[in-house]
Amino acid sequence: MKRLSMAVFIIFCLILITACNADQTANEQVDDQEETGEETGEETGEETTNIQETEEEESDQQDGNEAEGGDGDGGENAENAQQPQAVETSSVEDTVSFTRIWWTFGSPDRKPEAGVWLYTDEEHPSNKADTFDFEENDYLLYQVSDEDLLGHDLRAKRIVLLEDDVVKIVTDIHSEPSDGSDNLEMPRQYLEVEKNVLRGKSFIIELEDGTSLRLN
Repeated sequence: MKRLSMAVFIIFCLILITACNADQTANEQVDDQEETGEETGEETGEETTNIQETEEEESDQQDGNEAEGGDGDGGENAENAQQPQAVETSSVEDTVSFTRIWWTFGSPDRKPEAGVWLYTDEEHPSNKADTFDFEENDYLLYQVSDEDLLGHDLRAKRIVLLEDDVVKIVTDIHSEPSDGSDNLEMPRQYLEVEKNVLRGKSFIIELEDGTSLRLN
């Protein structure tokens, strides 16, 4: 009986020793795995950091190149902007000052035909002697016969002295006839001008867009 108890005790001790050895081996394997994982993680982290640093360096280099390129283009544009642009001189018109005449108490009758008339102290209708101040000024009347302008009011904008004793009167359309109006007379206008300036000249009448108006 004692032998049987001793055998059981020995077997129990062997089983206990075997279990302890197994636990120790398992712990050693776990420790090895943890160390391997830490080393791998550290190496992976270093590689990741190196990749990020490389990407940041490349990004900085690209930003630097773009900045340099932008400065270069901006410099060229600024240089071009600073260069003076040559332009031709504008033509200078030799103009004559004038004053438009508006009739308050009835206007003179219209001429039967289109044309240009210059009233001076030496040559003027007798009925205009008390109307105008011929001692200080001359007076110009122009009247056009364009059918599409009948009933319109014209307003002179400039009187320009051209070559060969030609005078150009530039005018615009001041107003159009009202609907249903029967007063479709030839447009005309009286102008007060400096004395002697327009004597002996021939005339052309134009709208501001260059359209020539009929004087006959």
